[in-house]
Amino acid sequence: MRGFPAFDDWKSWALPPTRSRQIGREYLVPLYTIYPTKPDGVAATFEAMSCPTDKIAIAEALLLLSEHPTASHVVVWQGLRKVVSCGRVAEPDPWLA
Repeated sequence: MRGFPAFDDWKSWALPPTRSRQIGREYLVPLYTIYPTKPDGVAATFEAMSCPTDKIAIAEALLLLSEHPTASHVVVWQGLRKVVSCGRVAEPDPWLA
């Protein structure tokens, strides 16, 4: 559909980017939704943030997990795509050291 700039703009938003995408002179940074989840699978809250890459979104998710002591893991989504589900890192047993 040439000649329809509104369609071209819609197309750029509809395609889920995994990296920052340049449109004209502006960069679109993907929006990620992070859910700190309790052991029973309930996420009482979520946080949405823009991150340029999946790796940065995962790092932000782990920081968010450290701020929610009742959460057992975090689930990261970018649109309809599940990026990762990761749990807490177990602390080493002091008796084994």
